[in-house]
Amino acid sequence: MKDSSLFHMILQCNDMGSSSLGHSEPLSAGKPKPALTREPAEEISEGDTVTLSCVVEGGSGGWRYLWYKDRQGAPVYQTDSSRGTGGGYTISAAALPHSGEYWCRAGRGRNTSYSQYSEGVKIQVSELFSTPTLTVLLGASVWEGEAVTLQCGAHINKQGTQLQYRYSKDNGTVRGAGSQDQHSIPAAGLRDTGRYQCEVEAAGTGLKKRSASVSLTVRALFSRVTLTASPGATMKEGEALNLTCEAAVNKTPRPELHYTIVRDGEPVTNSTDSALYSIASTEKSHTGSYTCAVESQGVEKSSQELHIELQTSWHSAAAAAGFSVGFFVILLIVFTLLLLYHKIRGEAPVFYYMFHLSCHSSYSGFFLHPLVKNNYHHILKRLFLKIMHFKNKHFLIVYAQLIIP
Repeated sequence: MKDSSLFHMILQCNDMGSSSLGHSEPLSAGKPKPALTREPAEEISEGDTVTLSCVVEGGSGGWRYLWYKDRQGAPVYQTDSSRGTGGGYTISAAALPHSGEYWCRAGRGRNTSYSQYSEGVKIQVSELFSTPTLTVLLGASVWEGEAVTLQCGAHINKQGTQLQYRYSKDNGTVRGAGSQDQHSIPAAGLRDTGRYQCEVEAAGTGLKKRSASVSLTVRALFSRVTLTASPGATMKEGEALNLTCEAAVNKTPRPELHYTIVRDGEPVTNSTDSALYSIASTEKSHTGSYTCAVESQGVEKSSQELHIELQTSWHSAAAAAGFSVGFFVILLIVFTLLLLYHKIRGEAPVFYYMFHLSCHSSYSGFFLHPLVKNNYHHILKRLFLKIMHFKNKHFLIVYAQLIIP
């Protein structure tokens, strides 16, 4: 329940020192007795407006009014005041702490001559609705994917009262607030774990009450989805490969799981029976990034990526590397010999060589068509015949331009 500071209370009386509020004088037949009335006179509920009126009958103007609650001489909290011949004390939104017995008293004159105390008037504020209670219908612990309903119960004591409900999780607003006394989570996830409260407000009054918090724990249906490759992620072409998807299931009895293995974003298998994907003979098309997705009861989780690669044959790699290195070494030797030859001859010509080499299955010889200024092609012919000992079924054209100083 809100304390009284949350409700606006208007005190209509003349200002006076706090020392005067506690002052009491003996009763005298010559002193007037104020009349205290309450409006409305019927039962008061939370949120209602209550006004107390204090009037000194037969007195002239200039009275200053004092208000007391629960005992004479105990002043009520003054939030506002005004001057006049009559006084009023208004509670704009009644709350349970406003219940009690009230008196008024008037004073005037330079030496503050006080009236008698009025007769006491009781105010009894009744609950408009009870403090709400929040309940998790399925219990405080549920599995991922299960539906959860939060029930917010509040008893209405005054007929015709309309209630509005709001729900919060960990002090944050939850969607679904409105006139419904239930809030549903169709498929609970781990993110729904937390402490929940509901707040109920009486429409048109501003009166709000909050429930105590309740805990909701959502347990993981399964976890640690992994994808493994056997015998390994790096394969030789033609070898068999087995991919196995596994999920650690926490619920008993074990729910049915659906497995999907994906390669480079495209599914390669869907199954509820087996988590195994077998490749009898691997080839280049089987390489790529694989993941496994496991789904059950609307909950889906995926493994980390697993990269499958084909291992390059060592003799193929060695042969390719050996040919490349050998070819360029021989070319280097050829050009070096040319340089030495011209240096020995003391010549510095410009040579243009076009070698048209061919090797066909029907003819194993080579054609050499040199375009030279001098007769040096017999040296190059022997070198290129050794270079071109491998079998080709296409033409190889080598164009060499040498400028020798």
